[in-house]
Amino acid sequence: MRRFASMALACLGLGRCLTGPAAASTASVTVTPAVVADRSPSGAQCQDYWFPVTMTAEESATYRVFGRLCAPGSPEGRTIHLLLHGGTYNHTYWDWPLDPARYSYVEAATRAGFATLALDRLGYGHSDHPASWTIDYDVDAWVVHQIVQDLRRGTVGRPFERVILVGHSVGGFTTFTAAGRYPDDADGIIVSGASHILNWPGVTPAAAAFHPAEEDPKFQDGRAVPHGSGYLTTRPGRRCEALYYGPGVDPSVCALDEELKDTIPFGEMSTFGYAAQRRDPSDRIVAPTLVVLGDHDQLMCDKTCSDPQSSAAREREYYPKVACYEQYIEPDSGHMNNLHRSAPDWYRVAMDWAVRRAGVTTAAHRGRSC
Repeated sequence: MRRFASMALACLGLGRCLTGPAAASTASVTVTPAVVADRSPSGAQCQDYWFPVTMTAEESATYRVFGRLCAPGSPEGRTIHLLLHGGTYNHTYWDWPLDPARYSYVEAATRAGFATLALDRLGYGHSDHPASWTIDYDVDAWVVHQIVQDLRRGTVGRPFERVILVGHSVGGFTTFTAAGRYPDDADGIIVSGASHILNWPGVTPAAAAFHPAEEDPKFQDGRAVPHGSGYLTTRPGRRCEALYYGPGVDPSVCALDEELKDTIPFGEMSTFGYAAQRRDPSDRIVAPTLVVLGDHDQLMCDKTCSDPQSSAAREREYYPKVACYEQYIEPDSGHMNNLHRSAPDWYRVAMDWAVRRAGVTTAAHRGRSC
């Protein structure tokens, strides 16, 4: 799949802008502060930025990716978690507005002493929306690589010496693609709600819950995505049944999820099966790895994920070069790990793992081995 974004697209309202090659000459070449309407519910100190990126190493067209950097005070010297949401979500997945003490990963990470950078991945939220069929997981990985390099160069302050990639669902596919393509980028990776062995009997009915975004009442005004763009979203009222484990979720979370839902580019939606199941580039990952699955994630496990005979037990095979591999099964959770009542359990596991594998600060790490 190659680039078809040969036309320049105009900026839209609500802080979203569609740009193409014709806009590249005027796009910022440095990371710049961003101003958006929403604020972090985490209680941390946060700053918003625009990161300029290209879609491949060979192309010059520049697009903006939105990111919110949060820390418990100054981010200097801290290990940073680069947060990559899944399809039809955006940065709010990691910093959930409802009961953040329970559901916000940002709140848990900054309380533990880490910095976080929650992105709206390319094609989502406040970030630019290229033609939807041009965004696939190799593009996503290249975008992540550029932003990691920005962090390590100190374009948002002092350089970050330690970076952990954290991705959920198709953001998890992005995480292990990026960590394999660019193995020097990450000091650790956390993959939630994403495995290499998909449960197709669960995936197929969930896929049926999607429809073109312009057919959805939320997006019919065309301000978030252009009409006929190929971006998709979930049909009204279908998110909870498709993505959650009913007994483990608060109905108010499902209601808010419907209100906050985003879209997914056609390129990601149409290639997720291939991106998930290929062994390359996951077989080149060397960074310490934590895989987190909801016990009742019917998209990723053919049985309950905790069953020793389930596909989750074979996930380790896809990370052959990883010396430090750990897996955690979140109890009473479905696909959306952050948004079930048991989220604090997996946050505690993630923070403990991050402290052991990367350290809260550069000084605290002191070269620990696996």
